[in-house]
Amino acid sequence: NMAAMTSAPCAWSGTVENFLKTRQDEIMAALTHHLRETGSPQLFAWRNSLDALRDGLGSCLPQAAECGLVLEYELPRSGGRRPDLIFLNNGIVLVIEFKNRLAPEAEDLDQVLGYVRDLSEYHAECQNKTLIPVLVPIGFKDESYIQYGVRVTGPKGLAGIIREISGHARKKAPDTEGWIQASYEPLPALIDAARLLFEQKPLPRIRTAEA
Repeated sequence: NMAAMTSAPCAWSGTVENFLKTRQDEIMAALTHHLRETGSPQLFAWRNSLDALRDGLGSCLPQAAECGLVLEYELPRSGGRRPDLIFLNNGIVLVIEFKNRLAPEAEDLDQVLGYVRDLSEYHAECQNKTLIPVLVPIGFKDESYIQYGVRVTGPKGLAGIIREISGHARKKAPDTEGWIQASYEPLPALIDAARLLFEQKPLPRIRTAEA
């Protein structure tokens, strides 16, 4: 069982249809196991989010049935940083973070923007995709809004965002397993930029070391 290994890349993954067919206590058990091992305090947020997420996803069928879900994906080599939920619909990746709050704080916005930045720069399957940061304060009851490019919404509003994204046409079902296993390292564009800097500004000591 992959989830039983500390090195599991996430707590749970599958299609929306799989998620809705899996019993809630099974999902909760996978999250509990994974988060206890990784020492994350997010369990309370998940406990409060799962019902709303399940209801919300149920209302997005059939469009969302084959879209992908990844719970607690761990960004490789980044000190255990994990977006709570990734939603995949081929060209679009929703990066979703749940918080036990009535309203978002500045650090929450920074956190989810940091995930989006790192995924877009390092994750091979996020290249040339649209990444959308979403922040879900559990107790947030107001109208959804956008701040610094982050969509802020309550648990109920998340269904609306997912319905909108899963409505985008797709030629094939997203490959959730392929997304999880994709390489996570600086993408060629970043490496090229670094190389260009290096070639145009010769630094004697580095040159010598490299030689």
